[in-house]
Amino acid sequence: MTISVPIVLALLSALTLALPKNSSKLLQTIQSATSDGLRTCGRVVLNMALLLLAIQALRASGALAAFTQVAEAHLSHWHIHPDLIPLIIMRPFSGSASAGLFAALAHFHGGSAAVTLCAATILGSSETTLYVVSTYFASVGIKKSRYAIPLGLATECVGVIMALLLFPVT
Repeated sequence: MTISVPIVLALLSALTLALPKNSSKLLQTIQSATSDGLRTCGRVVLNMALLLLAIQALRASGALAAFTQVAEAHLSHWHIHPDLIPLIIMRPFSGSASAGLFAALAHFHGGSAAVTLCAATILGSSETTLYVVSTYFASVGIKKSRYAIPLGLATECVGVIMALLLFPVT
């Protein structure tokens, strides 16, 4: 057992003993906040599970590989390295999946290769837009994302373009 567990228990015990005798309103507020937090957690976990399930289904079905091949044929004249395409596709969906793709890319090409530097720039200058919309917006109850998705994806395109301009790879 780490030292943090006894410290937290001691603080909670001290807080409970220090409460005034008529602190039922405070306890009701704490209970209400805890209840709201658990409901929010449930919504976020559900959306995260669905998003991860969809990503896994895309990978397992081969749809991601097929889409990558189609994109490769169309993006080759823009001098986009074929190893960057899966990263560009996955980045809006999942940070951990794109980090895994980056790790594999860096291991294969080496840390100082232009394609690795380009991939690192793409990771650093983009956001997991669809993940953010599906989890964070849902956690606070936003139903209409309006301009969030188009602007998020547009900024990701700018990040990719700038990475390709800064670190041209063939």
